[in-house]
Amino acid sequence: MARIEDLIEEIADLVLRDQIARQIKLLKSNKRFGLVFEDHVPETVSLPGLPIRPGSIVQNRRKPEETLRLQVLSIEGDQARVAPVGADEPVELIDLADLLVVKAFEEPVFPGLTPVGEVRRGNADKPAHTVISGENFHALQLLTYTHAGRVDVIYIDPPYNTGERRDWRYNNDFVDKNDAWRHSKWLAMMEKRLRLSRALLKPNGVLIVTIDEHEVHNLGVLVAELFPDAYRQMVTIVNNPKGVTQLRFSRVEEHAHFIFFGSAAVAGLQDDLLTRGGELALEPGLRPRWKGLLRSGREAGAGDRPNMVYPIRVEEATGRILDADPTFEAAMRHYPALSLDSFRESVTPSVGESVAWPIRQGGGIGRWTIGRESFLRLNARGMVRAGSFDPRRQTWAMSYLSADLEAQVNAGYWRLSPQTR
Repeated sequence: MARIEDLIEEIADLVLRDQIARQIKLLKSNKRFGLVFEDHVPETVSLPGLPIRPGSIVQNRRKPEETLRLQVLSIEGDQARVAPVGADEPVELIDLADLLVVKAFEEPVFPGLTPVGEVRRGNADKPAHTVISGENFHALQLLTYTHAGRVDVIYIDPPYNTGERRDWRYNNDFVDKNDAWRHSKWLAMMEKRLRLSRALLKPNGVLIVTIDEHEVHNLGVLVAELFPDAYRQMVTIVNNPKGVTQLRFSRVEEHAHFIFFGSAAVAGLQDDLLTRGGELALEPGLRPRWKGLLRSGREAGAGDRPNMVYPIRVEEATGRILDADPTFEAAMRHYPALSLDSFRESVTPSVGESVAWPIRQGGGIGRWTIGRESFLRLNARGMVRAGSFDPRRQTWAMSYLSADLEAQVNAGYWRLSPQTR
C-alpha cells in the first residue's frame, strides 16, 4: 500500500491525484479481518403484473435459463421491440405476454398487498395467521411500514446454497456450484434480509436462522458482524437420526443461529429437546435418554453438597435398587465431628446387598446429582437404575431419568418398568 501511495504522488493531474488518494484512504479504513464478500453484487427481482412500457428492463419468461436483460425500445401492438441492455443491436420483436419486468434492488419498488382469499377456522376476534406470497425482501420491506419494532420473533429458513442446480435463484437464475460468485451472492442476499429483519424486531426480539453445513460458518461470521451487540448462539438440530449420506460422513443434523437482542432469553421447558417423545417413543428400539447420577464438572465434591452424599443399597444378584440411606449432612447433625470416611464405614450392607457410593474416577468421594428424597421418588416410578458394577471404584454405575421427563411419563410418552436395565 505504501508503494501505491508513492505512485499517487507522481500523478500530474491534481484532481485525479486527490480522487485516487481519497479512495485509497477509504480502502485502508476498511476491515482487515472478518467476512470478505462482494456485498454490492447486484440483485434483481422479477415483478409479475407490472405494466411494460418503453424503457422498461425485461426478461424473456419463455427462456428462464437466460439471465440476459433486455430493454424495451418501443411497443408495437401486442409486441415489444427490445435489445440487450447497453446495446442497440440485435433488435428483436417479442410478444408482450412473454416478457417480465425486472428491477435491480437499488431501483425504487413500491410493493403492495392484494388479498387472494382466506380460510377461517375460529372466531373473528381471535388471532389469525397471514401468509404473504412474494419476494421475501420486498415482503419484509413492506412490513417495515406497519410492524417496524413490533415483532417478537423472526424465523428464517433461507436457501442453504448447497450447490444443487435447483436450490435457489439469484437475478432470476439458479445458482449452482460452478458459479464463481456463489458464496458472495448468497451472503449479499442474506445481508439485505437480515438487516430488514432487525428493523422489524422489538428491542428484546429474537432472530432465528436455520442452515446446514454449506453456509453455517459464513452465516455465523455474517451475523456476528451485523449484530455485534446481540447474544448469539448456534444450536444443532437432529432432523434425521438415520443420516443423510454425503460423500464421506452421513449427516444427521442441521443448525440454527439464535440471535438474542436486549434482554431476550430462553424460558425453561419440560421438554429437553433431545429425548424423543410422543408416539415415536413407543416404537421398538427407542428409549428415553438416561443421565448419569454421579455429579461431574463444577461443585461435584462431597463437601459442596453433603446433602447429596448418601449410600444406595443394591441387590447384588439382580442390580435392583432397594433403598437409599440418610445423607452425610443428616448424620453430621447428630455427630458434628463425623468424617466422610467414618460415615462410609458406618454403613454396613446386609447379606446379598452392595452399597453404591458417588465415587469419582480418581477414587475420591463426590456427590450425586439429585437429593435423597428425589431419588426415592424417582426410584419408586422406575426412573432410576443401576448399571454395571465397577470393581476398580467398588461402586455401581447409576443413572436416572430427570424430573423434567415426569410430565412425559404421565402423558404416556414412555413405557417404564421398574428397574429396567
